[in-house]
Amino acid sequence: MRRRENFIATDEPDAMMSIDYFVWAIRGPLDAAAPQVIVVDTGMGIDAASRRPGRRLLTPVDQALVQAGIDLPDVRDVVITHMHYDHAGRLDLFPNATFHIQDSEMAFCTGRSMCHDVLRRAIDADDVVAAVRHVHGGRMRFHDGLAEIAPGITVHHVGGHTDGLQVVRVPTQRGWVVLASDATHLWANVRTRNPFPIVADVTRILGMPVPGLGSLREHGDVLTQIYGLTTVSDAAAVDRLGADHVGLVVDEGIETWDSVDEPTAIAIARTIQRSRLVALSLSMAPERIAATAALLQPEIVHLARAAEVPSSVLARLRDELAGRQLMLTVPVTGEEAITQARRLASVGDYLLLDTSHPATGIVGATGITHDWHVSARIAAAVECPVVLAGGLGPDNVAEAVRCVRPAGVDSETRTSRGDDRRRKDLAKVETFIARAKVASAL
Repeated sequence: MRRRENFIATDEPDAMMSIDYFVWAIRGPLDAAAPQVIVVDTGMGIDAASRRPGRRLLTPVDQALVQAGIDLPDVRDVVITHMHYDHAGRLDLFPNATFHIQDSEMAFCTGRSMCHDVLRRAIDADDVVAAVRHVHGGRMRFHDGLAEIAPGITVHHVGGHTDGLQVVRVPTQRGWVVLASDATHLWANVRTRNPFPIVADVTRILGMPVPGLGSLREHGDVLTQIYGLTTVSDAAAVDRLGADHVGLVVDEGIETWDSVDEPTAIAIARTIQRSRLVALSLSMAPERIAATAALLQPEIVHLARAAEVPSSVLARLRDELAGRQLMLTVPVTGEEAITQARRLASVGDYLLLDTSHPATGIVGATGITHDWHVSARIAAAVECPVVLAGGLGPDNVAEAVRCVRPAGVDSETRTSRGDDRRRKDLAKVETFIARAKVASAL
């Protein structure tokens, strides 16, 4: 896809920019003999994908659900967030399900709004007919705003992208999760207040409420990342304190003070229950990076020397690490960092903006800050989430968040103990997380 397909207005209309398509499955409670399954959206069919240039269906929805251990006849509830072809394309897959939709969405896809080509082009008439048949078959449940479809699981009308778009709020072991569907397509749509161009109500989407969290724009809950975990006890404690990401450095034969041997790394990785695990690789060799990922099975692979790796190599590596995200370090040395960030943003899921030591040139774990104004420009220039690093601790994280407005903040040296830099000062970690969260809400 090109950038102009993802924003109402853009200065780089022909720049390439990928976007992914999802359906979701909610399964639980996990300790039940037969956990309930709720499917959120039904994706697109092969025909719908083939009719639209640039859309490639990697895995059909029915196959993906079966691979996840879900038998389609056992699905009792399906939430249709909205009626666009990529969300309501396979309503035929669930023979025993009740479908949940907002009153206003059915009115939108069957009423006078469909007289306008710009509003109907993302809706396939066959999908609407299938939905109407489910109405007449007694299998469609209509909601007007907030509704609980299972204990603790609620749908909320937000509109904007379509008149009746709804989101789903789910309680999980890690806290509340909002499946926002197309309430926003990209974080960049929120950050730049520049909506996706297929929209029924621009004014509504700019001030869109998220249930229990305020507006999407106001909910800038910054993620917190804690690096330098070298013991199982520290890892368990940081996990309990609510860090969003925890960073782990396994010994790859490259000298660094914060690495651990493979058995310790595996033990730490298995300890993490709530946080997302980030595995750092100091290597530039794809086979060594892949080995680190295979050893630790992290959600995110962090490449400290990504700036030295060609984009083509990074792209191939990302394909090889399918299912894991890439975090790529950008050394913030000056204006040239902005160009480097743009390059890496095209192949990464996160950028980590870090300090290059002025004397040694070493990037990362320096305990030194850099020019946050450059980092702020990077955060505004790229579409992927930016994690700010470099000398951050409880004393300066709030100021850093206010200055840069990053998606996340990272700390290692300034949340370490004074008597042993390989151990975490848990009081500092707790304060760092709290101050970052508060600052992001202001």
